[in-house]
Amino acid sequence: MFAVLFFFTNENTYQETDGATIDSTLSLMIALFCMMSIGMSFFMYAKRKENGRQLEGTLDEKFAHYQQSFIIRAAMLEGPNLAVLMFYFFIERNYFYLLLFAIGMNAFMLIRPTIDRIVEDYQLSTDEQRELRTTLD
Repeated sequence: MFAVLFFFTNENTYQETDGATIDSTLSLMIALFCMMSIGMSFFMYAKRKENGRQLEGTLDEKFAHYQQSFIIRAAMLEGPNLAVLMFYFFIERNYFYLLLFAIGMNAFMLIRPTIDRIVEDYQLSTDEQRELRTTLD
């Protein structure tokens, strides 16, 4: 999305700033929104992870729960990232928004799903681990 906006936005659609100011209330509200979204995504995933550990169903049910939890978490991180890109390209070319985007993308990269993370987060049994590894590898 960044690349598309970078190459296709009209240069006259934004307010020019020096790129280092963070004095506007809007910038601070956006920063607060981004940081709260990152925190809430980790908090909600932790709650859903606890619920997932309590599941007594099959591995398929646990994996489906993990997928839903991951999608919710990723959406909560990606929404603010898209918002700051829109603000940067359409409202105000302030590099502070790009900094917020970089923080959001780093948080997004931290949550990358792995088999080991599923095993750890959902405390899968040895049989479930073996089945998961043979299914996904």
